[in-house]
Amino acid sequence: MPFVVGHEQPDTPRTDLPLERFLPPWHDGMASRWLNNYAAPGSWVLDPFGQSPFSVLEIARAGYRVLVTANNPVSAFIIKVLATAPTLDEMQATLTLLGKSKSLSGQSLIEHIQSQYLLPCPVPDCASHADNSKSKSFEVERYIWHENRKQPSQATGKCKVCGHTTELELTDEHHKSLPPLPPVAMSRALALEKIAPPTDPLRAVMEDVVSYYTDRTLNLLLSILTQISSQEFSSRQKMLMQALFLSAADRGNQLWAYPMGRNRPRQLLCPPVYQEFNLWHSLENACHLWASQEKAITLRYYPEKLPQSGGICLFEGRLRELDPKPDPRQIETIYANLPRRNQAWWNLSGLWSGWLWGKEGVKTLRNSLLKQRYDWTWHATALEKVLARLKYLVRPAAPILLQVSELDPLFLLASVKAAQSAGFSLRTAACSGGVNILQTVWKFSPSQLTQYSINKVRDAAREIATDFLSNWGEPSGYMRLFTQMILGLQTRGLLFNQDATQANPPINKTQEDLDPVFTDPSLFHRFSPGVSTDTGTYWLASPPEYFSTLADNVEGIIRQEFLHSSKLSALDIAKAINHKHPGMMTPDHELVQTILRSYATRNEQDDQACWVLNENEQFTTRAQDIKSLREIIEKIARKLAIKRQISDEAIYFLDEHDHEIYTFFVSASAMISETIQRHRGLSGKKLIVLPGGRANLVSYKLRRDPNLQAMMQDDWHFVKFRLLRNIYENPLLTRELFAYQILGDPPEYRVSQLALF
Repeated sequence: MPFVVGHEQPDTPRTDLPLERFLPPWHDGMASRWLNNYAAPGSWVLDPFGQSPFSVLEIARAGYRVLVTANNPVSAFIIKVLATAPTLDEMQATLTLLGKSKSLSGQSLIEHIQSQYLLPCPVPDCASHADNSKSKSFEVERYIWHENRKQPSQATGKCKVCGHTTELELTDEHHKSLPPLPPVAMSRALALEKIAPPTDPLRAVMEDVVSYYTDRTLNLLLSILTQISSQEFSSRQKMLMQALFLSAADRGNQLWAYPMGRNRPRQLLCPPVYQEFNLWHSLENACHLWASQEKAITLRYYPEKLPQSGGICLFEGRLRELDPKPDPRQIETIYANLPRRNQAWWNLSGLWSGWLWGKEGVKTLRNSLLKQRYDWTWHATALEKVLARLKYLVRPAAPILLQVSELDPLFLLASVKAAQSAGFSLRTAACSGGVNILQTVWKFSPSQLTQYSINKVRDAAREIATDFLSNWGEPSGYMRLFTQMILGLQTRGLLFNQDATQANPPINKTQEDLDPVFTDPSLFHRFSPGVSTDTGTYWLASPPEYFSTLADNVEGIIRQEFLHSSKLSALDIAKAINHKHPGMMTPDHELVQTILRSYATRNEQDDQACWVLNENEQFTTRAQDIKSLREIIEKIARKLAIKRQISDEAIYFLDEHDHEIYTFFVSASAMISETIQRHRGLSGKKLIVLPGGRANLVSYKLRRDPNLQAMMQDDWHFVKFRLLRNIYENPLLTRELFAYQILGDPPEYRVSQLALF
């Protein structure tokens, strides 16, 4: 099947969402478009994990009735809040109300929090010093900590009086200027008492999780919790305050590396240098994360019914705890983002659930929290237990749509192993261009396994790789090739069909079993190899005699689409490309964008961000250019008294022995691979003449494809239209000058401003 994209860039997920760094990357529109291929709006869809709240909301808004089981209270809470579609005004009004609430000391909450982030301005002549020698006008945006230090060493921020922005080196005087905090032991005891008593085994687990908060942040978070629970707020106000608290609690932990990086933690590990954010600013930013511009969604709690128009039926618990069981005839499709192994998310969810909803809030996570040691084999078994129950809850013919996000080898293997062990067989699959999302469709039908043989597995893997790369047409990274192998082996009944002496081998053994295939020099030629097999790119040691590269194929599709219309939406382009490059052959976003920028201009004013074909790229215009350039080449030959030979494809300059000196291939495109292969035996210099607008594209193709680079070493060169015209117009042109100038302006790759940002 073709990969189904979202509304915009397929490899760029939304990041302006609450707690998104722990959840599967969400691409607006992807889930509903994919689901629409298998089920009509109004039908029932089951999400057995509730791992992607934003996908659940999207599907419901598309008109589906979604039954979602969410074992994680935080995931369920995200669904509940966002289903009500709070506005930005409502979130900000709620925060204002919370900020004005009075503590026992008489201070407002906002004053209490902000006092921990105010320091004297470092500018000597700042007006704040004149007004009050004790005034503190420098507002800290973040404190910067170094591992094993008892105090932060720097602070970044801005003076509210003079506007000076800087990074301060913190001294003892700075630390002493901040209001004192309650004893650390008291704060930590209060934080833990909400979750588990001292004798509870869970207490020790949570003690470790709490340690990932600084004393200041922990104390302020407890102050916020106190205000939320003690004040006379409405139930809705409390819910929105809890939402803001969750974002602040995430922003307040020590898992934020400095300088800011990817920050998608999977384990509780404190970076060597981390940042402690201004907690009030975190609350203000959280208003934007939780605000919605969508309409509210009908939300019911299982087993309440939903209207035909769609909505969410939420069950807060495990799939096996559904009671009563749904009618199997009711649910037509299964859709789920498979959860990945993430100790940080599970542990923090346990802590936050206990803080917000007490000991009962942690109940559904308790077993996972107590285990703590998770490997991929255990994870595969956990996934299998959920997936195996599905056949009792839905129609036998129901398609099972499972998405694997943040794809890596072990997560892929665990996911496929779980589905296979649950009695599913793979119908079809496709990956994103960045090979970070895998869309798979399964059916209820046990895979037919063949007799175990490691040699048979490896031979099949070699065959799968050869077929794929022959069609792909360029070197492939490890993850794309590995995924193709795994899915191919699964459909052939060769995956996880282990020797009877190894009843439950670890997940990584399958990857290790395939390593000899990747290191086989008779099969692969590797470019830029590293120590491990997942580095560099793989190409066939014995490739087909003729093949078209992926980059040329994609360019051909885009040219064909512009032939039908001079204005194309990004979605239309993605659909056309992915339809002709299904499965693991989805091209990467950068390639598509580079080709588009070579031919068209992005119209940002358009609602759909359309690409408009440049005026000089009209196909009639380029046909005239080609005719004109061929005439110029012929005139140069006559001017220099060089013998020439003309064919439909090329113009040849010949020496006195009729050997090629120069061969000119005039093209309006950068589709060069087939030309190079067909004429690899030509003598002399081989010149591909193309528009200047195509120069960056051919440079990019050579940069991305080391095999194409190697093919170009057979005395192939690029010549721009402009250069050839200039050479012809030179009245002093000689053979020597021609030989010097014709190679004088090679194309160079330049990253566009759009790509940079």
